[in-house]
Amino acid sequence: MKNLLKSLILGGFVVALLGGIFSSCETVDPATMKPVSTMDYSPIRLIDANKGAPGQTVVIDVPNNNVVNKNQKGDIPVDDENNNLNQNPTDENQDVDTGTMGTDDTDQTESTETDSQTGEGQISDVDSKTGDDKTSGADSNTESDDGNLGGPSKNTVGGGTDKDSAIEKATESARDKLLSQARDYIDNEKYTQAITLLNGWLKTNPDDEDAKALLEEAQNKKAEAEAAAAEKARQDKLKQARDYIDNGKYSNAITLLNGLLKTDPNDEEAKKLLEEAQTKKAQADAEAAAKARQDKLDQARSLIDSGKYANAISILNGLLKTNPNDAEAKKLLEEAQNKKAEADANAAEKARQDKLAQAKSNIDSGKYAQAISILNGLLKTNPNDAEAKKLLEEAQKKQAEENKAKQEAAEKAAAEKKAAAEAAAAKKAADEKAKKEAAEKAAAEKKAKEEAEAKAAAEKKAKEEAEAKAAAEKKAKEEAEAKAKEEAAAKKAAEELAKKEAAEKKAAEEKARQEALAELQKKFTTDWESPQLSDIEDCGYFYTSPEFGQFDMIEGEFSKKSGYVKSAYGFVFGYTKPSSTGKLYNYIRFEINTDGEYALYKWDGKNYTDLVEPNDEGTAYFYPSTAINKGYNAINKLKVQVNDGKYDVYINGRLIKKGIEFIPRGTYGVMGFFSVGQATQEDMPNTPVVVSYRITDAIIHNPNADK
Repeated sequence: MKNLLKSLILGGFVVALLGGIFSSCETVDPATMKPVSTMDYSPIRLIDANKGAPGQTVVIDVPNNNVVNKNQKGDIPVDDENNNLNQNPTDENQDVDTGTMGTDDTDQTESTETDSQTGEGQISDVDSKTGDDKTSGADSNTESDDGNLGGPSKNTVGGGTDKDSAIEKATESARDKLLSQARDYIDNEKYTQAITLLNGWLKTNPDDEDAKALLEEAQNKKAEAEAAAAEKARQDKLKQARDYIDNGKYSNAITLLNGLLKTDPNDEEAKKLLEEAQTKKAQADAEAAAKARQDKLDQARSLIDSGKYANAISILNGLLKTNPNDAEAKKLLEEAQNKKAEADANAAEKARQDKLAQAKSNIDSGKYAQAISILNGLLKTNPNDAEAKKLLEEAQKKQAEENKAKQEAAEKAAAEKKAAAEAAAAKKAADEKAKKEAAEKAAAEKKAKEEAEAKAAAEKKAKEEAEAKAAAEKKAKEEAEAKAKEEAAAKKAAEELAKKEAAEKKAAEEKARQEALAELQKKFTTDWESPQLSDIEDCGYFYTSPEFGQFDMIEGEFSKKSGYVKSAYGFVFGYTKPSSTGKLYNYIRFEINTDGEYALYKWDGKNYTDLVEPNDEGTAYFYPSTAINKGYNAINKLKVQVNDGKYDVYINGRLIKKGIEFIPRGTYGVMGFFSVGQATQEDMPNTPVVVSYRITDAIIHNPNADK
């Protein structure tokens, strides 16, 4: 019975391995396996029944232990001559599959059993049925003491020993081929296929040490291959980044190296290469900006030399908008503006002279109205134009004289006509008076002539006086202009001297300031300060020290002597410029308490923002930390440091938070502070609140570093 069970177990193992762990029982061919008793007809039981038939040749169907296509037969017949298992040959390169074996549909006459019928259940069934055979057969059919199955004899053809060997050989052959296939996968670097194959085998054979060793080898080699591939990819990216840098493609290199550092932030080679790319990019950007500036300065100079002052002014204003302190651009802009003003003045003067010449021509041609119109236009532009005024007076005067002469001629003609008529009418009466009238007329004509001559002399005198006045005004104007030029030159020289003196004074002041700042930066520390509050009216507030100064790093020691255990103390920093009364509009607070807790938050004047674990509640919380020395009189060292334009904070040398953003327009100012609990929390005035602090180290902020 023991050998029977062994045969059944080994046979079941082979079927389980090669038939998909008994997803269905193998179908029996009735022509090959004929029953010799009333036993059930499952394959294993029929094998057992044939063992008990003396001298009968055993023929069974055993599933092939290699993968076959669905159109191949999956049964292996037993050799009738030597009772050994002969496997159908298959391609040596065919992969081993631990799945369900395929069989030829034409060889199957019975449906497969259900998935719930397992090899274990069949073995139990066989054992039970075998027990029935033992009770009903002869003594020669019972199990012998040496463990052989009952039957004719141990040497009978139908015995179980040769079948045990055949099943074991089939099992070993399946295992050897599976391990060989796994070895081929490993040797060909198909580690995933080897791991899948070995895991499938070890699922049903967990104690197979060779398979375990092979699985471990495949896993190790797969890990090594993946690590080598990752390192090669890294080296390729580093080489590509170096090529980008060598070819001046710094932005491409920076993007590539940031990707590497995102995968491994501690990659020193990538960090070093990134720093080189960023430095060279900054240099290239600065050189490009300087070249662009010089090109624009050269273009402005060329435009000035070509008389295109407005274009030059536009370019120079653009440069000064980018850098209002560009001295060369300022100087060139001043030159362009002066030359443009001079050119505009020359053009205006030419236009004026052209109009004056046209007015003179009109006067000479007797076109007084046209001359007056032109001169009025000039005086509308410049009411103080003396030459235009003079010409206008001349034109108006001659126009008046012409009008007067015309009027006088008309009046004279009318008088002559009247006189002729009167003479004709009174010729007779006039004859007697002719002599008298002739005398009177002669006297009148003489008087008129004298008056005309007197008038002409007066006009000549007036003209000479006007010309003398104009000459005097012209001379006064020229003298005033010469004096103004001298005063402007003197003023300019004085301004340049003042600028030079101011620049020298500023340079001296800056040098003194830098020397003082350098002296201060050597070391900044303070002695212990121990403010205390005991008035109950002080409850519910927090109190700051005077501002220590502007710092890139400040480190201080704090110790609370007495007061409410939860009331905090520490640093206030990063605020914008306080009001004239010292009011803080915003700040960042970094604080601890004697209960071993810390808080880090920002106040923007309306809301709190927790910088440790942000929330939507507008509330900041305390968090416990083992870095804090608990209890009264314990000394804790707090540190605030600016790094790459952001704040980092530490407690007793341990980094608590990195990369805290600056408040917009925030200063580098720092104050010490401590808070006082509510009246119900403090024991005032019996126990005052006492907090001691001192600055142990600091780096004063250098404003020039920002520039």
